Amino acid sequence: MTSVSVVLERSKSWVWSRGLRILVLVIVLALTAPWPATGQALSPCCVILAAGLSSIANSLQTIARSLSAILGVDKGMLQFEQTVVWPTSAITQA
Repeated sequence: MTSVSVVLERSKSWVWSRGLRILVLVIVLALTAPWPATGQALSPCCVILAAGLSSIANSLQTIARSLSAILGVDKGMLQFEQTVVWPTSAITQA
């Protein structure tokens, strides 16, 4: 039993004397260890991102329909101005 305790004391003193080296080695091994890979099916990030993009697409379609309606009104006003307010034939005669 004495030999085991002596060996443990020696290893303890060896570890303490090289503590910084061992600490650096442990940190390097922890940082360079391979990380587990996760697939897209298991990640909720893709589902959340898809839902957000779908919501944005729906909003953009609504805005596009509104802008199309505004363009139709603007074209109608332009046609009214060209035919009633400032007819082209009256401008060319003047």
